[in-house]
Amino acid sequence: MTQNIFSQVVPLIVAMVLPAPMLKSIRYLLAGRPIVHSILMIMTWGITCFLVLGMAILLINILQVVVEIHLADMPSRDYTGWMHLGIGFIFIVIGIKKLKRSLNQNNAPVAQQSIEITPYSIVKATIHTELFGIKNILLMFLIIYIILTSKSGFGQSLIVSGMIAITSMIWVSIPLFVYIFTGRERDNVLELLKKWLTQNKDTLIIFIYLFIGISTLSTGIGELIPKLLEQLLEDVV
Repeated sequence: MTQNIFSQVVPLIVAMVLPAPMLKSIRYLLAGRPIVHSILMIMTWGITCFLVLGMAILLINILQVVVEIHLADMPSRDYTGWMHLGIGFIFIVIGIKKLKRSLNQNNAPVAQQSIEITPYSIVKATIHTELFGIKNILLMFLIIYIILTSKSGFGQSLIVSGMIAITSMIWVSIPLFVYIFTGRERDNVLELLKKWLTQNKDTLIIFIYLFIGISTLSTGIGELIPKLLEQLLEDVV
């Protein structure tokens, strides 16, 4: 079951760290006290991911216990397919809007803003700007939904949340690994990576929205068609 969850979640984790969080991590590494600042960002990212996932799972489990009596007499229905359709549709709509905006804007280079690097600014930027941006909020919601629909117990869901947070930390640590293992060429490699991410930032964001939207929509359609056909056959018979 855990393997099935991770097969669905890992692409979402990769989408979360691209492009802005990884770009911000590279900028920290090219500034003063690179390792300290990078590790602070990575730890903030991982701890916040785990807290968000853990609190969401805890609150929903409490809610399920509280409303169980009220729902006991209601017919049970599986809304998983419809939820996938709704989430996929949201991603596709946002992706199309961003694509239109990208096509309409002029191609003049955007001036880079200088970033204030203090422990407080790193924590604030990681939580407020990177992790809780609209793209990552939607991705986090989808991850929470995948965990909850896996029908794992509360303890197992928390363990999975911790594993997801650690995996996310590993992905956001890629620039740090580059910095440590590329020796004297590290600044050049990071500058090239920063340049590529900056130039392709909009394209990556649009691709992420459309790819996840289409794949989630396809999953919803795949779940709904057999049920709709089964219901149609029952009505005919």
